[in-house]
Amino acid sequence: FDAYSKVFQGLSASAGATFQASEHISLKANVGRAYRAPNITEIASNGLDPGAHIIYLGNRNFEPEFSLQEDIGISARYENFSGDLSIFNNNIQNYIYQSLEVDATGNPVVDPQGNRTYKYQQGKAQLYGAEIWFALHPQELDGLQFSNSLALVYGFNRNDELKDEGINGAYLPLIPPATLVSSLSKRTVINSGRLVSIT
Repeated sequence: FDAYSKVFQGLSASAGATFQASEHISLKANVGRAYRAPNITEIASNGLDPGAHIIYLGNRNFEPEFSLQEDIGISARYENFSGDLSIFNNNIQNYIYQSLEVDATGNPVVDPQGNRTYKYQQGKAQLYGAEIWFALHPQELDGLQFSNSLALVYGFNRNDELKDEGINGAYLPLIPPATLVSSLSKRTVINSGRLVSIT
């Protein structure tokens, strides 16, 4: 390998505020910026991974990834129920990803042993979604709480060449599916005066 030396720099910061709209309702907003330097694999890969049967090609000209996220939310706290709703949007510049190398006819580039070639690329990406939490805790049923949380995330590679490509590159990998979690718990005091929680 040829000698390589480079210094990556970036600024990470965040700011947020909460506004108490009423005794029971509060509004929240945050904005944050972060960066990630490319790792050695993304920069220096240049050969076959025998276990995966894939040839990886890195790129020494990569720049750091920068992300800018905004999120807003609302919280409600009442005697018999509580809830939170937040939505977020995250735009990533210089997003690093792998792309299958293809020839002029669109067929994968392979070596004589049939190993495909993947090259690290940079582009734009976007993630957005929402988180919802809702709980019932009736005062007449002291200590009983029924909680529900829903998390939803979408991720897209925003490079122009991948527009409308769907599973062929437009969707970001490793995005978790929509997740709903519910729980029922009861807190009670036993004779010894100890607080016990059963979920």
